[in-house]
Amino acid sequence: MNALSTEIFGKVPTRPSFIIPSRVDVEVVRELEQALGGRDRVAWMVENSLRPGTELMQYMQETRSTGFFTALASSGPEPVVQQVRRMLDSGRHVVFLCGNVASAGAVSDVPWSFLRFADSTSLSVVPVGVSMYNDDMAAPMVARAPYGRLLLHFMAEEPAGPSMAARVFAAWQESTGAALAVHPAVHEASLTEALLHSLLRYPHAEIVDGVDDSRMTYRRVLVYALTLSRRLRHYTSGKRLGIILPPGKLAIIANLACLFAGIAPLNVDYTATPEAFHHLCKESGIERFIATEAFIHKKNSFCWPSQRDIIFIDKELLEVSTSHLRFWELLSSWSGKSFLTSRVGIPSTTPDAEVMLGFTVSDGTNARLVSYSHRMLMAAAVQMQSRMAMGRGEVSLCAQPLYRTETLVPSLLLPLLLGHNVVTYPSPTADVRINTMIRQHKVQHIAMLPEHAQRLFTSAEAEQFSAIRNFLIIGEKAPDSLIREALMRYRLTLCACCSVPEFAAPLTMEYQASVQADDAAQVSHHRQLAGNLGCLLPGIYLRVTDLAQRDAVVAPDYPGIVRLYGPTLVRGLLGKDDAADNHYTAPYLGRLNEGGELCILGPVDAFSKVRGELVPHDRAEAALCSLLKINPQDSTRRIALIGMPDGASGGHMLVLLSTVHKKVIPNDTVALYYGLINMKLSPQWAPKQILAVPSIPLLADGSVNYEFCRRGIQSVLRAGK
Repeated sequence: MNALSTEIFGKVPTRPSFIIPSRVDVEVVRELEQALGGRDRVAWMVENSLRPGTELMQYMQETRSTGFFTALASSGPEPVVQQVRRMLDSGRHVVFLCGNVASAGAVSDVPWSFLRFADSTSLSVVPVGVSMYNDDMAAPMVARAPYGRLLLHFMAEEPAGPSMAARVFAAWQESTGAALAVHPAVHEASLTEALLHSLLRYPHAEIVDGVDDSRMTYRRVLVYALTLSRRLRHYTSGKRLGIILPPGKLAIIANLACLFAGIAPLNVDYTATPEAFHHLCKESGIERFIATEAFIHKKNSFCWPSQRDIIFIDKELLEVSTSHLRFWELLSSWSGKSFLTSRVGIPSTTPDAEVMLGFTVSDGTNARLVSYSHRMLMAAAVQMQSRMAMGRGEVSLCAQPLYRTETLVPSLLLPLLLGHNVVTYPSPTADVRINTMIRQHKVQHIAMLPEHAQRLFTSAEAEQFSAIRNFLIIGEKAPDSLIREALMRYRLTLCACCSVPEFAAPLTMEYQASVQADDAAQVSHHRQLAGNLGCLLPGIYLRVTDLAQRDAVVAPDYPGIVRLYGPTLVRGLLGKDDAADNHYTAPYLGRLNEGGELCILGPVDAFSKVRGELVPHDRAEAALCSLLKINPQDSTRRIALIGMPDGASGGHMLVLLSTVHKKVIPNDTVALYYGLINMKLSPQWAPKQILAVPSIPLLADGSVNYEFCRRGIQSVLRAGK
C-alpha cells in the first residue's frame, strides 16, 4: 500500500483542550501529536477499563509519551476532572485514548458509559471525528487498518452542560458525512465512468441467466451496451427512458446503455395498475420504453404502451453482427476508458447531474418518483460496501425486480462495480430454481424481501447457504420467525436493512445475532428488540431533538424527533425540492441507545410532551379505557388522545376525543386525573379537555388520522373563543 495520506478538517485548538477522538490507533496518535503541536503539547488519558491495544500501548512506552490512567468506576468523576485540569493548566492538550471496543459499523469506539462521564462534569470537549478509507471500492471506508487515507475532523468545542454525550456523538456522526463527501468515488462521482471502468477491468466476469444457464462476459455486455447506447440516441431526444424488463442480462444491458447514452433510466413497476402507469409517465415525461416481445406476452395484463413507443432490445441486439462484436471486443481489450468514452461519444457529466430515477412509497393513490444523481448513487455504493465488505470477483444473485429502489445498489450496481459474477432470474418467487442456482453457483450475496426469503427457506437444503456472506432483508422488517429459522436451520445470519424512500441507500444494516449453541433457547435475540434498527451507515448522521423544542438535542436514551442527514438524501420528489434544508425529519419518535444504535419507538403523533414528561398515547389510552369501562377488545375505536400545542408550557396539552361521552362536564376531566393517580400512573396522562364526537377519524390502515383530528380540534377551540 502507498504511504498514508492524512487530511485535517476543522479548526485545530490552539489553547489546551480536552479532546476525545472517535477512535485511535498508532497512526492516529502520530497524526494527532503532530497536529496539536508535538509530543510535548499532549497528555494522553487512558481509562483502566478501556485500555487500547498492545501495539498502541507499546508505542506510548517506546516514545515516553506523557499520560495518566484513570479509574472512573472506583474513583468517580471528580478526581479525573482535577487531573485533566492540572494537565490543561500545564499547557498540554488532554487526549482520551480508547481501545477497540465498539461493534462493527459503530461510529465510535468510545462507549456511552465514558461519554456520560463528560456529561456530568464541568469540562468542555473538542470532539475529533476519525475516518479511515481507501480509494479502492473493495474497502472504501473502514474502522481498522489497513487504510490509505486518514481524515481527522476537529469539530467545534462542545461547552460543558447537559446532553454532552449526545452532542459529541452527533459531531462524530457529522464527521463521517464529511469523510464520505471527500471520498474520490463520491467527490468526483460519475456512475457512468465507474461502471465503464469496471466492465473494462473485469472483462471475464459473467452475467449468468438462470432461465437457460447462458453466460455473457462483461466484455460482451459492454459491447452490447455501447452499441445500443448509440442507437438509443437516434430513437429518442429525451433525457429519460423507461425499462420494462425483469431481472436478467437484457435488463442490465438496457440500464448500462441508457447511462452510456446520457439518458436516465427508470425501471418500471410492471405490476402497476393502468392508473399508476399513466401517472408515472406524466410525472417523469417518459414517452419511450425498452422491453421485449416475450415479456409483453408474458405480462399481457400490464397496461403496455403502444408498440411504436417500445424499443425492442432483443431485436436490436440481434441486428448486431458478429464482426461488429469482435471488432469492438478487440477495441475494448486494447483501449482504455478515455478512448472508449470519446470514440463512442459518452456524454460528459457532473456529479450532481441526474443519472437514474426511482420510486418512493405510494402517497395513497400512486407511487412518486425521485431523481438520483451520480454522487448519490456512488455514495450509496460506498456506504453499503463499507458495511458489506463484498470481495472482488465474488458471486451475487439478482432476482428481485429492479424497479425496487432497495434492490438497485446491492443487486445491480455494487456487483458490477466489483466485478462479480451476477446470477440472474426473472422472478424471486421461483424458490426451487433459485435455490438450485444458489447451490450450483455458490452465491455469496443476496438481497430479498422477507416474503421471498421465506419461500426460499421452505424448499432449501441444510447446507445450501454455506457460501453466503451477505443475506440482506430489504423493503420490510424481517419477522422474528424468519430470523430464527435462518439461524437454527441454516446457521444463516440475516442482515436487516432499514430503508426510507428519501435516501438512496439504507439507513442501517443490522446483522442479526448468530447462533450461540445448538439449543434453540440459546439463540441470542439481543439485537431484535422492538424498534432496534442498529448502527447507521457511514456518512448518514442524525439529531434526536426534543418533541416540543425541536432544535434542542436530547440526551442519549431519551426519545425525540429523528432528523437524518447525508449525501444520499434525495432532494425531494421529482419536480419538487422538499429537502431543500438538507435534512429529513422521520415521522417516528426515536432514541439513540448506549451502543449508538437507532431505536424507533413509534409515530411522532402517538406521543406528546406534557409539562416536560413524554406521554405515550397507547399506554395512556389503555389506562383511560379502564377508567371509562371501555372494552379494549372492541373492534370500534372509542377514544383517541390528541396532542395539541400548548403555548403556556411550550409543550402539548392532551385532548381526548370520545364517542362514549354524550355530554361533557368539568368533573369528567377531574375524575380521569384522580383515577390515573389512584392507578399509580402519571397525572400528566390525563386529558386537559374532552370532546364528544360521533366517531374517531381513522386512516385506511386503522390508525388514528391525527392530522384530521387536529384540524377539527382547532376549529372547535377557535369557535369556543
